[in-house]
Amino acid sequence: ASQAPDHIFPTPAACRPRFRRLPGAAMAAPASCPSSFDVLAAFEAAFDFYFDPEDTHASFRPDDPHVVLALEFFGMLREPLAPLIEGVDWARELVVHFNFDDLVARSSMADLENALRDEPTVVFKSMSLSLCGYRALQLPPYTPPVKMLARVQNVRPIRPIRDIKADAIDSFMAVQ
Repeated sequence: ASQAPDHIFPTPAACRPRFRRLPGAAMAAPASCPSSFDVLAAFEAAFDFYFDPEDTHASFRPDDPHVVLALEFFGMLREPLAPLIEGVDWARELVVHFNFDDLVARSSMADLENALRDEPTVVFKSMSLSLCGYRALQLPPYTPPVKMLARVQNVRPIRPIRDIKADAIDSFMAVQ
């Protein structure tokens, strides 16, 4: 369930996104949402909002159910995201692209791989929450338990963010 206060997402309760566990760790929007509710569009909205903000801030609408689902997926999900991102190349690359709390971007790829293997959900949720802003979500400060990440030289992104996004979408759809 979402940890966000209701006033942040004024979406009708019947369509308030709630991912549910399905066989094979798949996730889906609730059946009570209209048929036009596009999970892929939500994922793309989330990806752009968090990881390519220059393209999306002007059009961001917190009452758009796609955006609500996106935000839940990337920042406020209680269920573990590990089955979705564990061992996936795009997840490692994405963490290199963006830092959380000035930590991840200064870490070596080996450290990131170890952290994703040991605590993939923690790494991903920490990054998401940091990008979204703790105060906006009215969440307490969150210190990720991945302090083993070395503060070393910046690691350059392996591929353009758009290529990583394409892989992320493929991985996301594979569990639908």
